[in-house]
Amino acid sequence: MHGHEDGDRSALLVIEQPDRGAELVEVVQAYGYSASVVANLNLLEQHADLRPSIVLIDLGLKPTESQWDMLAQLFPRSMLWALADKGDADINALVEAFRHGCQDCLIHPVTPDAFGEKLNASWREPGVKSNSIDRFMSKDINLELPSDLSIIESVVRSLAGCCLDFPSYSPRTLINLRIALSEILSNAIHYGNADDPSKKVRVRARVDAWAVTVQVIDEGPGFDPDTVPDPRDEDAIEAPGGRGLFLVRQLADKLSFNDKGNAVTLVLSSEWQDSLARESIAPATGAAARVVDLIESVRAVSGADLHLWQESIDGTLAHLGPKDDEAQAPSGALHWLQAPGPRYALEVRDGEDPKSGRWIAFASDLIEDALRDERTLNQSRQDVTDRQEEIELLHSVTETLGAATRLEDAAKQVLQEVVQATGADRASLWIYAPETEELVLAASEGPARILMDRVPVDSTSSVSALAFRRNRVVRLDEATDLPAELAARLSPRPEPWVAVPISYTGRRGAARKVGVLNLIGRRSGAAVSGISETRLLMTLARQIGSAVENFRLFEEVLARERVIGELELAHDLQMKLLPDLSSFDEIADVSARCEPARPVGGDFYQLFKLSEGKIGAMLGDVTSHGFSASLIMALTMSATGIYARVTSSPGDLLRAIHQALIQKLESTEMFMTIFYGVIDPVRNELCYANAGHAHAFRLHRDDEPQRLGATSPPLGIAEYGSYGEASVPWEPSDVLCLFTDGLTNPSFRTTEAAVLEAVSASRHQSAEQIIDAMFEARGRQDDPAPDDQTAFVLRA
Repeated sequence: MHGHEDGDRSALLVIEQPDRGAELVEVVQAYGYSASVVANLNLLEQHADLRPSIVLIDLGLKPTESQWDMLAQLFPRSMLWALADKGDADINALVEAFRHGCQDCLIHPVTPDAFGEKLNASWREPGVKSNSIDRFMSKDINLELPSDLSIIESVVRSLAGCCLDFPSYSPRTLINLRIALSEILSNAIHYGNADDPSKKVRVRARVDAWAVTVQVIDEGPGFDPDTVPDPRDEDAIEAPGGRGLFLVRQLADKLSFNDKGNAVTLVLSSEWQDSLARESIAPATGAAARVVDLIESVRAVSGADLHLWQESIDGTLAHLGPKDDEAQAPSGALHWLQAPGPRYALEVRDGEDPKSGRWIAFASDLIEDALRDERTLNQSRQDVTDRQEEIELLHSVTETLGAATRLEDAAKQVLQEVVQATGADRASLWIYAPETEELVLAASEGPARILMDRVPVDSTSSVSALAFRRNRVVRLDEATDLPAELAARLSPRPEPWVAVPISYTGRRGAARKVGVLNLIGRRSGAAVSGISETRLLMTLARQIGSAVENFRLFEEVLARERVIGELELAHDLQMKLLPDLSSFDEIADVSARCEPARPVGGDFYQLFKLSEGKIGAMLGDVTSHGFSASLIMALTMSATGIYARVTSSPGDLLRAIHQALIQKLESTEMFMTIFYGVIDPVRNELCYANAGHAHAFRLHRDDEPQRLGATSPPLGIAEYGSYGEASVPWEPSDVLCLFTDGLTNPSFRTTEAAVLEAVSASRHQSAEQIIDAMFEARGRQDDPAPDDQTAFVLRA
């Protein structure tokens, strides 16, 4: 069993409910642990003299940020576990717990067996001592998740957030991580666990400055990845599977499976892995070669049977030295080296020899001193490298500014290079717009925290505006004369922030203010730490100022031509998102037409082949049109493609789409109407859910068109727990007719009745002919359309 470093086995239970606390005390005591119960997080400081092996926090107490920090400070050597209710496990609360250092989670009610399994999973060989430097070295995450596709986004976002604490991960690596992990989790839930909510998906991850390693385990039967065909092979091009695995293999640096095939391990290396920066900053123990050589030397001199072990992400030990020994497991106590980097331990086999302890102490001191000396040397090398990087940065920025044709493109690249060179967390570039007397955000880099893209230059609550007005560098760590409104927004110890004004000096020597460059946050404590970095930023500001003038002149000439080309490309790409209806010819007579009012719009349609011969048909209309609407349209089609084959319920599908897109809809202040119907040829029934879409009709024989009315409000209006459904009979000769309000726009002098009249008159013709008749019914057809126009007709 796991025990405290001095032999004590104790647990501190932070539980508010007395019955639950008493129950957990019995469980803990069954394993020989003494237990103390605290009912309030605010009382923890009264127990600061305790040194518990385990601290168990009930998430029902909803710890705050400061309370999590207090836990870490009071009990730095304790294992921190979270306690969650089985029926009310909040994934966001769990993510927060793991983000603040929780090593594992117990689900209430807790059985002695479950508690024992957690202890065994966290057990280490004798001699192991936790230390505060572990928290700096890496972050370990252990999650046990339900088989629910909706959790994927939260898990991926949390793990990517851990990577952001290390400056060595580029945006490209984080994008690869998000895509690959989303695909792996989706496969584990959908294929591994067959969407069974009673089955769990386990995620174990370790993140440090050099790599992120993630293992995903499902409870399914597994599969043999070697039998999955390469989708690039000619024989496998039409195969339905294999593309996801191929994509993950391309994104990952390493990908491996267990023998059963239900556990996959993904490794993504940071940008330090293959660069001089990593070579000069990473500990010498990265490949363990130097440590092994030192151990061999000590063995040769002392004759002591010393062995070196390395701990892997899952807690297993690998034998590294001596080189001619292939030991599988330690046979004695392990003594862990207290040095940053990978975790290494020393073992002496002849532990009964009184001299063995002295040789262990000697070898430990020798190796740790060597690592510290080399780290100091490497830091000196890094200082020299930094100066070279500054020169290369200036050269690179000059080339970028000279080669780019758009300020936004150049600014993004420049900020990426500045962030990498200075070690800042975030950077932003603001350009002055004289027509509105505002600073306009041109580009930003790093985790997005910018709540607005325009700031008045006379704003008293903006650091950028202050630097622009004063026309001098503003550093929050040194500023003593901040405006009262700005000072009130800042904490007593604000994060490092430096704002550098950008100016342009013309031929006549007159300087004109152009904008502001911001650098925000830094692990070392200051966004700019010395005179050399300040001088570097001032030089960059002058370069950017000159480039801004050139960009403006150039963009005035090319703006119209560029916009036209981009809109044509966007139109082509959006049209390619719509499904190819010819693949449905064998099961239905179907036709559709989408004509955006602008090159891109918010109307769309979808068609699915479902199980048991069913057909799913969808038409949607996003409010407004243009690029914002087209983005919502693309996201909706993507979400629909994921969920349509998971659920056969139209109402459940609309609820899933709403949950996936509600934040985007709210942020853009948009909503959308959607009709989704499932035709069941066995039951002769059309089951549908209509989220506020007005123009949905069923044509039965020669009867009047039957309106398929709304079963719920449009998506994005408000949060709903469920979406209603309705059903109507369906015969093979029936026609489903859907269209958007662009066809009935008053400016066209066209009404719904006119469109339906055209549909009724051509109901016995092909679907394509019905579509032609609907569009021919529009009035003033030569005038530009004020809204997107889309129609969909299906005869199954």
